Amino acid sequence: MRRQFVHLSETVETALSVGSRHGKPILIEMETEPLTNGGWKFYQTSDNVWLTSAIPVEYLAFRPWFPVNKRNGYALEELKREIGNRISHFLFPQLTDLKMVWQSSASDDVLYQNQQTGECFMTHLTYTKKQEIDDWPHIEKYKTIEEWLEKALWTDQQYFYELK
Repeated sequence: MRRQFVHLSETVETALSVGSRHGKPILIEMETEPLTNGGWKFYQTSDNVWLTSAIPVEYLAFRPWFPVNKRNGYALEELKREIGNRISHFLFPQLTDLKMVWQSSASDDVLYQNQQTGECFMTHLTYTKKQEIDDWPHIEKYKTIEEWLEKALWTDQQYFYELK
């Protein structure tokens, strides 16, 4: 669609209703107060839709997931510990190419992306600070971040917002 503005809803229910017209809706929340305090312009339409020109990514939230920063990058080190020296583990040869990009506030799940291939790996870490055995840590593989958004984030949001 060639829209000139970002369309915003005031409630989760409205956003889900509007988003459902275009497939599986993914809720993106944002904090408007810092933007309005900084002079950002929002316009309300007659049908109670809010418009703005764009939203800087740092104001977006994909609950229950949040983007990582340097302070919570410890999970990459934990993944390396849990895989350890198991060269048979399919992620072992990729460890140096992985970047931690998202973490769940609802579980011990972390999303890593291979910076060479774009593949994503959602892991459930144990945080035992030692090498795991067998099939741990549990890992789900996605070809792209878009596939993860559609399959994993969408499912997590169903439970987080109690939509199921």
